[in-house]
Amino acid sequence: MAVVSNATPLIYLAKAAQRDLLRKTYKEIYICTEVWKEAIHPILYARPVPKDIPIILQARADGWLKLKDIETAEAITIRDELLAQGLGTGESNSIALAKELNILLLANDKAAKDIT
Repeated sequence: MAVVSNATPLIYLAKAAQRDLLRKTYKEIYICTEVWKEAIHPILYARPVPKDIPIILQARADGWLKLKDIETAEAITIRDELLAQGLGTGESNSIALAKELNILLLANDKAAKDIT
């Protein structure tokens, strides 16, 4: 089973050293560019680099955490509507990607969950 993940579930499971929970539960996890940037953003300024960053980088290197952005006109419309409603860029793109791929979305943001 494949899923789309927003940043927070990915970051928190990596911080809790539970990355394998995601890998064992889902065959593939898709994230959009905005979520990827949010997840690895601390690498730009935090010293030392937080322990969750190498875990997330390794998941991508291992190939089961996949970067994918929305492609269809329908998904772009969904994203733009969500942005207009005040949802964040990562959440909007993640929801649109999950709808485009017709798969489950992992999110902890109440507004994002309420919309999906």
